[in-house]
Amino acid sequence: MAGLFEFPHEKEEDFADLPPLIPKGTSESERDAIIDELVEAWSTPLPAELVKKIENGTTQGVTLNRVALFDAEREEPINFGDILRKVQARVELLHEESAKRCVISLRGCRIDVCQAANVEIHGRIQVFASYFSGDADFREASFSGDAGFSEASFGGDVGFRKASFGGDACFWRARFSGDVGFGGAIFGGAAEFGRASFEQDAGFWGVNFGGTALFWKVSFGGEAQFGETSFDKEARFGTAKFKNAAIFWGASFNGAAEFGRVRFGGTAEFWGVIFERGAGFEGASLRLADFHDVEAHDFRFSQASFGIDPGEITETIEEQKLMPLGWIRLLHPRRLWKGLKNLNRIYDWAKVRSISELQILTRVSYLALIIVPLLAGTWPAVRVMVNKYNRSVSEAATQFESAAEQLNAIPLGVLDEATREKLDSIDTQARQWIEDYQPKTIEKLDLPDVLGASFFAALFVVFGHLIYQLFAPELIRPRSRRLHEREARESFDDQANDRDLRLQKAMFHLGNAQTTMPWNRHKNFVHRDGDTMWLPSELDLFKVKEKKALPGTDQEDGTPDESSENSEKKGEEAFDSTLMRIAIEEGAKAEYDVEARINRGWAWVSGVFYLIASVLILWIVITQSANIGDSAGWWDSPWIEHVEEATGEIEPSVQYESEVIETPLEDELPVEDGGIGFQPLQDES
Repeated sequence: MAGLFEFPHEKEEDFADLPPLIPKGTSESERDAIIDELVEAWSTPLPAELVKKIENGTTQGVTLNRVALFDAEREEPINFGDILRKVQARVELLHEESAKRCVISLRGCRIDVCQAANVEIHGRIQVFASYFSGDADFREASFSGDAGFSEASFGGDVGFRKASFGGDACFWRARFSGDVGFGGAIFGGAAEFGRASFEQDAGFWGVNFGGTALFWKVSFGGEAQFGETSFDKEARFGTAKFKNAAIFWGASFNGAAEFGRVRFGGTAEFWGVIFERGAGFEGASLRLADFHDVEAHDFRFSQASFGIDPGEITETIEEQKLMPLGWIRLLHPRRLWKGLKNLNRIYDWAKVRSISELQILTRVSYLALIIVPLLAGTWPAVRVMVNKYNRSVSEAATQFESAAEQLNAIPLGVLDEATREKLDSIDTQARQWIEDYQPKTIEKLDLPDVLGASFFAALFVVFGHLIYQLFAPELIRPRSRRLHEREARESFDDQANDRDLRLQKAMFHLGNAQTTMPWNRHKNFVHRDGDTMWLPSELDLFKVKEKKALPGTDQEDGTPDESSENSEKKGEEAFDSTLMRIAIEEGAKAEYDVEARINRGWAWVSGVFYLIASVLILWIVITQSANIGDSAGWWDSPWIEHVEEATGEIEPSVQYESEVIETPLEDELPVEDGGIGFQPLQDES
């Protein structure tokens, strides 16, 4: 959480060395003259063209710049409220239109004392980038024109209770170190609080915002109170940060309400709030949200998260600087711990059930559990049969070599041409026989690793499935989450006698899910079809106005009959069947999710067994794929293989049990024929 609610502000030391308004050694008459000159400048109407430039920000007018309201001669601060009252007294003598052209302007000043309760500012006031070192009291003050406190810093408590702002009020990037009270204030124009920071509690209870209320990127360090506040026009809280509770009890949003990407670190209480034009909470983070008795026709919660601490979503800049870059950040201890926490949150019996239904872990494993022990019992016999086969092949090869030696001893002139061709044919067949029936080798006397791994994988699957059958909840074993939802939907009848009981049961399960899984479940908000919608918590809130033909109206086109006195009568209230069915479905999902978290310790044990089996199966697949690819020659380079064959560096070999017998290449034998030992026949002549 650290770093998300830090408040940027200018240092107080920047205002400590400002020159005083009343220097040391000033007499009383000179002191009064300085203050009177300032009051006269602020109470003198400016030309209309100059006022427009001030409103546009192109000029400042008569501005008190970089001065401390302090009397160095008396060694006491000057009350800013007293100066404002003197300005008020002179401005009240002017015409109303002339009074509106009076401008009070300060820039970068230090104000130590500000007791301006009940003061009336008839013109425009702008206190830009100034520092109120003590409390600022503007209770029941009246600002007829625009009031600007942009980038002002308030070191103490600030009171604007029941203040009235006739024009626009600007507190852009203002910093409030103490408690702030705007309770009962009236903003006739726009209220700009963008990027402002409230380190302590901020009270806007019962405030009326007549214009646009802008609270975008505002930081609330303490409790933010907007109870019974009225927003007549657009209210924008986009990307604001509420570190503690945000209270909007009974607030009324008559215009569009925007809470996109807002982070509620504490409780977000919207009890009885009215959203006339809907509310947008896209991408917002609501840790603990309560929307009881909310009235709204449109809620937008796409990509919103419920129950997650804002500090878990966005890392602070300082923490990111300490982390390595790239994929190594995934191995950072903090990320690993966060990943384990998230895994522990989502893991339940429903996940175990999904794993147990995989065919590769059930039928194949059970088959291996039967076949592998049979192979283990017959494996010695297999080795004996292979060894007998090898001996037979070796004896046959010996006989062929003996026959070849005897034939070589026969003189060449004794054999005729037909016999010579017959011997060539025998030589070809013998070489083909040797190639087809090479001795088979069993390099290891033990059972192959693949068969052992498949057996233990099947064994771990059996253990995992046994624990699942013994300890999984009764609701989870026979049905999936989707099936349970469908059964609840199909069995619900909005005209049945048990309708209210079923709805109360669904609402109970939604509330139970919020208690069990507060990080991603809420009793009034559910995710459906990629969006988030609101569900009521009481039966009466399922009622909607039913549009019916009124007495005295034309039934065909619905136009009222002029003779009817009841044409203004409203339609009766009826239960919304669509909303009720959604509540039943979501209640069934919540019931299933809560049941899936019972005895989760055994779910982890079962999952560990399934995990070990999956690792063994994965090892089997990888090793056997490598062996098959090696046998097919996929891992060899075709170009290198072609060069080796051309240069004669590849030497075929024949294996007899554990010995390797090298055979000569064809180019090492006599040129005319070549073979396994038959000498080429030559004519004596």
